[in-house]
Amino acid sequence: MINYLLCFLCIFLGVAFFTLVERKLLSYSQLRKGPNKVMFMGLFQPIADALKLLAKSSKIPFMSNFYFYFFSPFFSLLLMLSLWILYFSSVSFNWIFFALLFYLCIATMAVYPILSAGWSSNSKYTFIGSMRSLAQILSYEISYIFMILTIMLFILSYSLEAFSYNTWFFVLTNPVWFLCWMCLLVAETNRAPFDFAEGESELVSGFNTEYSSGGFAMIFLSEYGNIMFLSMLTSIFLMNFMSNFVLIFLSTVLVCCVVVFIRSSYPRFRYDLLMTIAWQVLLFLSFIFLIWMMAFVC
Repeated sequence: MINYLLCFLCIFLGVAFFTLVERKLLSYSQLRKGPNKVMFMGLFQPIADALKLLAKSSKIPFMSNFYFYFFSPFFSLLLMLSLWILYFSSVSFNWIFFALLFYLCIATMAVYPILSAGWSSNSKYTFIGSMRSLAQILSYEISYIFMILTIMLFILSYSLEAFSYNTWFFVLTNPVWFLCWMCLLVAETNRAPFDFAEGESELVSGFNTEYSSGGFAMIFLSEYGNIMFLSMLTSIFLMNFMSNFVLIFLSTVLVCCVVVFIRSSYPRFRYDLLMTIAWQVLLFLSFIFLIWMMAFVC
């Protein structure tokens, strides 16, 4: 139990300092400094932000569904933490031979806390934000599953460890697949230019408009924890040195930085263009890759 608590604590610290790296990269891409006042080079800025957030009072919306309102952020955080047990280490469940199937089950459940948060808040802004987020997630979910099934057929295994030794050749010889995967990674994590779940200019703050203090902190942690996990999964696709923790860590940081630079470089898409890309481009390409791999295996 102590090992699991330490593992989750490391994830939370990683999320905290990932936000600092994100703000620094965004600021330097716009020729400004970013956070630099709290202690040395702003290193304690995430801790100060966390203490300020947790010290805020939590307001319960009028006529909200009390139990769903408070359970939704906790459920979202629980789903994110359950993903990290798949990374085989001294605190992982090594008996999970069907790790990727388990991941697909957990990833498809991500729509439920968003729907519950928007519906239970009894606010039209949160409900509209949750509906828009659900439409985006469901639009990309099919393509996302097809992409993972394609690489499952390539390695003929459900184990995450098998990915680290075989997929690098597939990724290097199929750059179009990797480009589609990166688009789906950004869309799956609700990041710019596909951040319609939290379009502040249109929907105040999306499905989490009515959340503050601890509820908002849990939603925040789950979102950035998912980004880190998918970045780690992408780094596993690119490398065949799974036992080397340093290389996996550096490549994960690199993928996280790429996601941040995409946010700093591209404006938010129009919603109709988002649906067009999802249903007419990415779904078509992912289906072609799946059929091609099925023919290759058979």
